[in-house]
Parts: sequence; C-alpha cells; structure tokens
Amino acid sequence: MVAILGLLVAIAIPWVAGAIQRARLDTQAQEIRNFMLGAYTRAGEQRTPVTLRLEAPAAGARRMVIARNTDGTDELAALRLPQWLGLSTASVAGVTANWPQPAGVTDVYFLQCDPMGRALNPLTGNQVAAVQTLVVTHRNMVGGNLRPRIRYEVQVFPIWQVQARRGMW
Repeated sequence: MVAILGLLVAIAIPWVAGAIQRARLDTQAQEIRNFMLGAYTRAGEQRTPVTLRLEAPAAGARRMVIARNTDGTDELAALRLPQWLGLSTASVAGVTANWPQPAGVTDVYFLQCDPMGRALNPLTGNQVAAVQTLVVTHRNMVGGNLRPRIRYEVQVFPIWQVQARRGMW
C-alpha cells in the first residue's frame, strides 16, 4: 500500500508542478498586457506621449517601465519581470520582439503612446505601421522541460490596443 501511494505521489508531483508553472505563465502574460495597456492611461493623465521600455539584459533583472522620457528617466510605473519568464522561444536569454531599438543597444526595446492612443516609434516620432509583438513564455518551455510549449504574443496595435494571444509552438 505504501509503495502504491509513493508511486502515485511520484507521478502527481511533476504534473502538479507543471500545472503551477503554466498557470504562472498565464497570469504573468495578462499582467504584462495590463501594464502595457496602462501606458495609454498614463499618456492621457500626463497629456504628453509616454514611453514603454522593455529593459532585457541577457543577465540580470528585466523589467518594463512607463516613463516620460525615452531614456527611461522620470518613471511613472515599473513592472519587474520574474527570472523564470522567457521572452523568446529560441533561447532562454534572448528576446523576440519587433519593437524599435536605439542604435547600438541590444537589450532595450521601446514604444511610445501619445494621449490620442497612437502607438509611436520613439526614434522617428511616426505612428507604427504594423502590430508590435513581444513573445512571452516560460524558460522551462524553451529548454523543453515543460510541455506543452505555450507562448503568448503580447501585441500592441497602431491604435494603442494590447492583446495577449496564447498559442503553442
């Protein structure tokens, strides 16, 4: 009887741990979406464009910031991203995003939102012409240790609307 109980526990623990990790990913993707959506509210409150920055160094703390300036100064809000969160399906340290980047900088991505709700490229000041996408997944899914492999594409549309689309890869 004890052996059977031990076998059931050995089978159940990895399944429960995987379910918890997948639930954390679902929650974090929605939290990122809500934070990004808040850029429009902040732009309206400030009556000036605000910058949404993704600071994603290969090593160290990663975070998203809503700031008055493109260099990240004068922060209005910040969201620290957990270490287990993957921002690419290709590598644990990578980022898959089509957001504008400053010249010569590889770990900062940014968008601007103006008070009228337009998504802008901070480098040019022009409205973006295409949907801007950021991939969010669990690092254990990138390494193949957690299945099914789920990713979210957090999308910002040219008129500031943010969606988190769940898919498998």
